[in-house]
Amino acid sequence: MNLNQFLAASTLILGSLFQSSSHAQAQPVPFVRLADLQIDPSRLEAFKVASAQHAEAVMRDEPGALALHAVAEKGNPAHIRVFEMYQDADAYASHLRTPHFEKFRAVTDAMTTSRTLIDVVPVLLGAKPSMPSNPVVRTADLQIDPARLDAYKAAVSEEIEASIRVEPGVAAIYAVALKDAPNQVRFIEIYADEDAYLRHRDTPHFRKYLETTGPMITGRNLIEATPVVIAVRPPALKAATAPAFYLSEFELTDAEGIKPYSAAVESTFAPFGGRYAVRGGQRSSLEGAPAQRIVMIVFPSLAQAQAWYDSPAYRALRPIRQRSATSRVFIVEGVAP
Repeated sequence: MNLNQFLAASTLILGSLFQSSSHAQAQPVPFVRLADLQIDPSRLEAFKVASAQHAEAVMRDEPGALALHAVAEKGNPAHIRVFEMYQDADAYASHLRTPHFEKFRAVTDAMTTSRTLIDVVPVLLGAKPSMPSNPVVRTADLQIDPARLDAYKAAVSEEIEASIRVEPGVAAIYAVALKDAPNQVRFIEIYADEDAYLRHRDTPHFRKYLETTGPMITGRNLIEATPVVIAVRPPALKAATAPAFYLSEFELTDAEGIKPYSAAVESTFAPFGGRYAVRGGQRSSLEGAPAQRIVMIVFPSLAQAQAWYDSPAYRALRPIRQRSATSRVFIVEGVAP
C-alpha cells in the first residue's frame, strides 16, 4: 500500500466519541490508518494541491469516508503525517478502487521520497461535527509503560471526552495505538486557534490528565504541525432527539447541610448540556399536596441525563443531598420536537 491509500481515508468522528475498549458506544469503531511521508521539497506545493483535490473527491464521492487529515511538521514541512478514517475496513477497500484514488497515486508517487505506513487501533477518537477554517494542529508520539497501559487508556479517554464535550475550541483529539506496539500511542489534535490550545492546557481535566499519567509515560515526542488537508464529511441531518428531565421532589431536613450541594451541583450537570427548568419556585396546589421543594433539570437526551447522574463529579455530591433531605428522584424522557 502506498501514500495515496493513506491520504484517501483520514476520517473524523462527527460529533461523537469512538473507542476500542469495553465502554465504546454502540456505533462500530471506525477503520483508521496512519502514514508518515517525506515529500521532495521542490515538489511540495504540487503535492499539497493534489492532496486538496483528492480530499475533495473523497468527501464528495465516498459515503464511507469520514475524514482525511494531512499535516506538515513545522521546521520540516516536507514531512507529512496522514490520518485516515473510514466507517469500516470495507469502506477503505472501496476507496482504494476509486478513480480519484488511482489518479492521486499516479500524480504523487513520484513526489514521495519515502513512506511509512502504520496500522493502528483506536484508543479514543473524538471530534466536533465541523472543523475550524484556520486550525492549529499538534501531534504527539507517546511511549507508555506496558504494565500501566490500561490505566493510561482510561485516563486519556476521560480527558478526551471532557475536552470534546466542554471546550468549544477543541475541534478534534484522535488517540490511536500502534497495532504491533500497543504501548506506543499517537495523537493528532486540532484546535480552533492558538488561544484555544492554550486554554485547553489550563483546564482542570487536562491538568488532571497530566498529573495522573505523568508516571505512566516513558517517552514523548511533541510536534507542532501546519494543516495540509483537514477534510471531514459534513454531518448528516438527524431526527430530533427527545429531551430528558431529571426530577427531584424532596423534603429538606438539614438546611445548612444542603448548601455545599446547592452551590456546586450546577457545575456538574452543565457540561452534559443540563440546565435548570424548575428550581424551587412558587407552587400552586391543584390536586393533592405538592412536595416541599421541586427541582427539574432538562438535558438534551436521556443518555446525557444518565451520564451526568453517573458521573464522578455528581457521585461525589449525591451523598450530601441524600443526608440533607428525603427525596424522590427520577429521570423521564420527553417528546422530541
